[in-house]
Amino acid sequence: MRKHYSGTEAMIEGQGEAQTAIDGEGKVFFQGEYWTAESDQFIPAGAKVRVKKVDGLKLIVEEIKIENKK
Repeated sequence: MRKHYSGTEAMIEGQGEAQTAIDGEGKVFFQGEYWTAESDQFIPAGAKVRVKKVDGLKLIVEEIKIENKK
Protein backbone atom coordinates (compact mmCIF):
# COMPACT_ATOMS: atom_id res chain seq x y z
CA MET A 1 0.00 0.00 0.00
CA ARG A 2 1.16 3.53 -0.74
CA LYS A 3 1.41 6.33 1.80
CA HIS A 4 -1.37 8.96 1.70
CA TYR A 5 -0.32 12.15 -0.04
CA SER A 6 -3.22 14.41 0.91
CA GLY A 7 -5.46 15.10 3.86
CA THR A 8 -4.67 14.63 7.51
CA GLU A 9 -3.32 11.12 6.95
CA ALA A 10 -0.42 12.59 4.98
CA MET A 11 0.48 14.86 7.92
CA ILE A 12 1.04 12.03 10.41
CA GLU A 13 4.76 11.45 11.11
CA GLY A 14 5.62 14.71 9.31
CA GLN A 15 8.30 16.93 10.82
CA GLY A 16 8.16 20.60 11.72
CA GLU A 17 9.74 23.12 14.09
CA ALA A 18 8.40 24.61 17.32
CA GLN A 19 8.10 28.38 16.86
CA THR A 20 7.21 28.95 20.50
CA ALA A 21 7.81 26.83 23.55
CA ILE A 22 5.07 24.22 23.78
CA ASP A 23 3.99 23.90 27.38
CA GLY A 24 0.68 22.19 26.85
CA GLU A 25 0.03 24.34 23.78
CA GLY A 26 2.14 26.44 21.42
CA LYS A 27 2.88 27.16 17.75
CA VAL A 28 4.76 25.08 15.17
CA PHE A 29 5.83 25.69 11.58
CA PHE A 30 4.80 22.68 9.50
CA GLN A 31 4.59 22.29 5.71
CA GLY A 32 4.93 26.03 5.13
CA GLU A 33 2.22 27.03 7.61
CA TYR A 34 1.93 27.99 11.28
CA TRP A 35 -0.21 25.62 13.34
CA THR A 36 -1.42 25.47 16.91
CA ALA A 37 0.19 22.45 18.51
CA GLU A 38 -0.34 20.48 21.68
CA SER A 39 1.97 18.17 23.60
CA ASP A 40 1.90 16.45 26.98
CA GLN A 41 5.66 17.13 27.29
CA PHE A 42 7.43 20.51 27.38
CA ILE A 43 9.06 21.29 24.02
CA PRO A 44 11.43 24.29 23.76
CA ALA A 45 11.17 26.83 20.94
CA GLY A 46 13.31 25.83 17.95
CA ALA A 47 13.06 22.10 18.63
CA LYS A 48 12.21 19.70 15.81
CA VAL A 49 8.83 18.03 16.26
CA ARG A 50 6.95 15.09 14.75
CA VAL A 51 3.19 15.11 14.17
CA LYS A 52 1.52 12.21 15.98
CA LYS A 53 -2.14 13.15 15.41
CA VAL A 54 -4.29 15.84 13.83
CA ASP A 55 -7.25 17.09 15.89
CA GLY A 56 -9.23 19.51 13.73
CA LEU A 57 -6.89 22.48 13.19
CA LYS A 58 -4.56 21.44 16.01
CA LEU A 59 -1.51 19.20 15.71
CA ILE A 60 -0.57 16.78 18.48
CA VAL A 61 3.23 16.65 18.42
CA GLU A 62 6.25 15.15 20.14
CA GLU A 63 9.83 16.38 20.21
CA ILE A 64 12.32 14.59 17.98
CA LYS A 65 15.15 13.63 20.29
CA ILE A 66 18.57 13.68 18.66
CA GLU A 67 20.85 11.10 20.18
CA ASN A 68 24.53 11.93 20.49
CA LYS A 69 26.63 9.11 19.08
CA LYS A 70 30.06 8.75 20.67
